[in-house]
Amino acid sequence: VLMTGSSYITTAAAGTGPAGDILVEARERFEMSSRAGFVFLDLGEGGGPNGANMWPGGLLSRGTGPGNAGSITLRSPEVLLDSGRIQATVAGSGQGGRVDVQAGNLALLNGSQIDARALPGATGSSGAISVEVRDRLTLSGTSVVDGFASGINTQTSGPGHAGSVRVRAADVLIDRGFITSSTEGAGDAGTIDVGAGTLALRNGARVDASAAPGA
Repeated sequence: VLMTGSSYITTAAAGTGPAGDILVEARERFEMSSRAGFVFLDLGEGGGPNGANMWPGGLLSRGTGPGNAGSITLRSPEVLLDSGRIQATVAGSGQGGRVDVQAGNLALLNGSQIDARALPGATGSSGAISVEVRDRLTLSGTSVVDGFASGINTQTSGPGHAGSVRVRAADVLIDRGFITSSTEGAGDAGTIDVGAGTLALRNGARVDASAAPGA
């Protein structure tokens, strides 16, 4: 499976019913390369025309009302994200979607992220993230589109809680990247559980759970 040119697969819940789930299974390889540009999508965080966000492409689940966001599941022996995103967001009272990635090798490069968050104004909790890699997990580089580093993150900005982050791999390399869970509101940050044969952090890489001042 190859996704390029800011292409994306999305599911959304705007009413009381839940969004559908996203399931991608690639027998040999899944590659998402979005370095050529971006599109504007309403992710609830502003920053672009009519409050939209720059979106480099990827897999996206959104909940904007009382309905729950759908889950995202990706399975493949080889997974490469180059400036791509896998993101589950909640902006209302519904619960955020879970993100589950299973791979033989997984590389998140040039600002690629696996992200689950409860946006400002949301009362629901963000989804959890589970990443299981048989061999090597690499998080490296920053995006040429928005300057974000590569990483895995759950976050809440309201009373709901941030989801947990669970990572399993034989070898983990984080170079200028991150594995984080954070809160900027009344909700709690999620737990981070990293299990690896070797774990290397370079050039300011970090693994942390944190609360913003006043949260």
